[in-house]
Amino acid sequence: MESLRRLKAGPFSLEEALDWTKFEAEGKAGEIRLLPPLSLVAHLPQWKLSETQASDVLHGRVMDGPQGLQEGWTVLLNSQGKIAAMGLAEGGRLKPRKVFIAEGI
Repeated sequence: MESLRRLKAGPFSLEEALDWTKFEAEGKAGEIRLLPPLSLVAHLPQWKLSETQASDVLHGRVMDGPQGLQEGWTVLLNSQGKIAAMGLAEGGRLKPRKVFIAEGI
């Protein structure tokens, strides 16, 4: 084998990719087109947090998950629907693992 080329990564295909040269040019012009962060984790379960829960998550506190929460990674959304954190659901408990800023991303 002489070379290897990735044609797809998760739900994203090569047709959606931005060539590095074009990316640099758009960056210099201030016109970079990036996908919204939520589109990168759209395949994962999502849980919209209350203000109190969001505060707890931002401080790394483990909490009881909602009834029926699937085991594994869960996207934790703030009240504006932005990603506040990524949590790991295990045994009905939700453990914040990757925490972002209060405003979300």
